[in-house]
Amino acid sequence: MEHTKELSKDEEREFRMTELREVELRDRVEERQLRRKPLELERQREEREKLKEEWPSKELERQIKKDEEDRAQKESVPGQLRYFGKMLDPLLPKLGEDPNEYPAYFKSVEDI
Repeated sequence: MEHTKELSKDEEREFRMTELREVELRDRVEERQLRRKPLELERQREEREKLKEEWPSKELERQIKKDEEDRAQKESVPGQLRYFGKMLDPLLPKLGEDPNEYPAYFKSVEDI
């Protein structure tokens, strides 16, 4: 019986040691996580600042590219036709479906 008590005491001691190790391990993990948190926050802040710095240059590049495309389109003959067509759209009357209205339509276009 005394032998079983010793065993149970040894087992209890072993159990407590295991519990202590688990607690220490959890503490270490929590400590590591706490140390990582400020580093992650700093990294995120740096990434945000980098994006803020890059954004204007990317926006400028995009605008320059768009301006070049617009200029190329306006310099081409089809582009110029489209441009002037859009300019005249609100000024010109609508062409009627009746062929008898064609002379009046063309007369009003000539007057403009």
